Amino acid sequence: MDFIFRRLLESERAMRSDCFNNGIGNNCFLHCVDCRDLGCEHACVEESLHKDWMDLLEQGEKEKLLGSKHGDSRTHHKDGRCLPDWNHSPEENELDRLRGSGILKNDDGGDQHSEMEDSITDLITYPSIESFFGQCTDIIYYTPNFKVAYGPFLGECVQSFDKWNSFFTELFFGGTCDRAISSLDLSSKEHLHIRSPIMKFWNVETGEYEWHKREDEEHDLSLPLFPIKCFLKAKGSVPARTWSSSIFAELMESDCQELRNMSIHARQWALNDIAQHCKNPKLSDDEIGGGDWFLAYLRQCHREM
Repeated sequence: MDFIFRRLLESERAMRSDCFNNGIGNNCFLHCVDCRDLGCEHACVEESLHKDWMDLLEQGEKEKLLGSKHGDSRTHHKDGRCLPDWNHSPEENELDRLRGSGILKNDDGGDQHSEMEDSITDLITYPSIESFFGQCTDIIYYTPNFKVAYGPFLGECVQSFDKWNSFFTELFFGGTCDRAISSLDLSSKEHLHIRSPIMKFWNVETGEYEWHKREDEEHDLSLPLFPIKCFLKAKGSVPARTWSSSIFAELMESDCQELRNMSIHARQWALNDIAQHCKNPKLSDDEIGGGDWFLAYLRQCHREM
C-alpha cells in the first residue's frame, strides 16, 4: 500500500506541474491525510513534500508561533520535531528541582541542547486538537513503550462523562472550539499535559523507586498537551471550528436530506461507540481485528503475560 501511495503522489506532483505550466493553478494536487494526523509533519509521507510544509504558515504566523529561531523560545524533540515554548510542561520545573537536589539518577548534568538541535530543520508540528486525541492510536500500535496519561486531563478538566459528551460533540460535530474549551475547567493548566519528562524507575537491587529523566527516544510525542492558545482550525471558519466539525456543519446545512441524516447517524454512532468502550473497555474491542486495547492493558498491568 505504501508503494502504491508513493506512486500516486508522484503522479499527482507531475500533474500539478502541468497545471502550473498551463496557468490552471494547483487545485488538481491531491494530498491524503488522516484527520488524526492533522498538524504532524511526518504525515507528509515523503521528504520531497517537506519543503512545502512551512509555507502553510504566513510570515506573521511563523513569527508568532516560533519566536526567535535560535533562542530559547522553542522546545526541541528528536527527528527535527520542535514545539513552541507554550508547550513547556510544568513537569520540567520539577525535573530541574530533582536535578538540583541530586535526586535524579541518570542525569549527566550537561546542556539539554544537542548537536541535532543546532542543525534543526524548520519543520514543526502544528498544534491540532484532532491530533491530540488521535495520537493514542499510534501509541497503541507503534510505540507501546510510551507512557501517556490522559486521566488528569479527563478527570480535572473535563470532570464527568456528561461533560465529555457535550465537549466532544462541540469539538467534532458542528460546534465551535471556543464553546468546547469554555466547558473545561482550566483553573489548573498543568493537567493539559499528558506526558512528563520524569520517570519513576524501580531499582530491583535496592528495592526502591528512583527518579530518572526519560530517554530522548521517548520524547517524540506529537502533541504533549491539549492546545488551547493556538491550534489548526478549518479554513474560513468564524468562529473557529475543527476541520471535522466544519465538515459536519457543512453537511448539516446541505439541501440534501440524505446527507443530513447520514451526518446525524454518524454522530450518534460515534457517541454510542465511545459510551460502550467506556463502560467496558476490554469487552468492547473490535471482534474481528481488535484486541489492541486489551493488549495495551496486559502490557501495563500484567507485563509477565
